[in-house]
Amino acid sequence: MPKLIDFFNTAELISVEKSSDMSNDKWKWRKKYIGYQCELFIFESERKNKGKRYIYFTDHSNYLKTGYGTYIIKDNIITMETRNSIYKFKIIQK
Repeated sequence: MPKLIDFFNTAELISVEKSSDMSNDKWKWRKKYIGYQCELFIFESERKNKGKRYIYFTDHSNYLKTGYGTYIIKDNIITMETRNSIYKFKIIQK
């Protein structure tokens, strides 16, 4: 079971950029979540990928789960960089 690192009641995915040579057909599904406002969880793996973090963004009927990566929070923007993408989430409500 992953460990909860942080939680935000409402965040909005404001952008996602491709950062790998993955084909656009396999990558582009992420863009459909731009503009969504959902709960955002930052989790850390405790087993298979111990210590690595990812974001789980959900309205409990749809969700986006990032790959493992690194993130920063600055000026109410969470920037998560993974192997294939750079996600930016605006924190609306903590």
